[in-house]
Amino acid sequence: MTTSPVTDANEPTGPAARTPAAEPVGAETATRRRAPWPLGLVVGGGIVAIVVLVAILAPLIAPADPNAQDLTGILLPPGPGHLLGTDSLGRDIASRIIHGARFELGLVLPPLLVTVLVALPLGMAAGYVGRWVDKVVSAISDTLLTFPSLVAAIVLVALLGNGTVPLMVTLVVTQLPAMVRYVRGFAKQVSSSQYVLAARSSGSSTPTILRVHVLGNILGQVLVIASLFASEAILVIAALGFLGVGVQPPNAEWGTMLSEGRIDFMNAPHVMIAPGAAIALLILGFNLLGDGLRDRLDTRG
Repeated sequence: MTTSPVTDANEPTGPAARTPAAEPVGAETATRRRAPWPLGLVVGGGIVAIVVLVAILAPLIAPADPNAQDLTGILLPPGPGHLLGTDSLGRDIASRIIHGARFELGLVLPPLLVTVLVALPLGMAAGYVGRWVDKVVSAISDTLLTFPSLVAAIVLVALLGNGTVPLMVTLVVTQLPAMVRYVRGFAKQVSSSQYVLAARSSGSSTPTILRVHVLGNILGQVLVIASLFASEAILVIAALGFLGVGVQPPNAEWGTMLSEGRIDFMNAPHVMIAPGAAIALLILGFNLLGDGLRDRLDTRG
């Protein structure tokens, strides 16, 4: 004969009996709120913020005209008069680095914004609606993703030209398929969650579910991917400039500066070290920013 355990009438049963006490839950919540900001987010965000500030204040803080030539002071090493030295035409490298920040951010951020704004509706529709919408969007994205981004960028620039607008269009076309795939994956994962199923059962319309439940829950992940895409775009712009098919001289774009300085690298290595370090630093900043955002979202989750 099996005896059943005696249960106190005042003791909670069922799901309530398995609920942790209020104090531990509150302590855990408070711990999450007091969680320090990830180091990558602080450092990466600081680097990006400094570069943005430098780009905005470039005309005020640059020590000289970035295109002013001084043929009596060519290839001068870094010193008090020229903090980063001069190039083969006597132009101040520090001023060109400062003004070059405008080219890098100006060519990267607007296309990235367009890419995100276009990829969000396409990816969410494919991930949530599914069926033929998913098949069409996925087929187009997969086809475009078969081409390496740099190779596709070189081909597009050759077809469209190397002006500012063609470079921006090139970045949108090369990054949009991958962004759509990411958004589709995020939306597909969220669409099977309990709160989305509950919203469907309650009669919420598809636009409302996409706007409130899907977009609201994937936006953080999309921002993380966007920051990583920014670093890739900077590398593509610099590579195109180095190959001579991107921003053209005498514009102070960092990749173009690398291309111009390679002839004199053995005699004056600073002409390549400065723009190369600027490219690496900005890419590092966006990568750390993306990793930090991801860590922060995981902590809050």
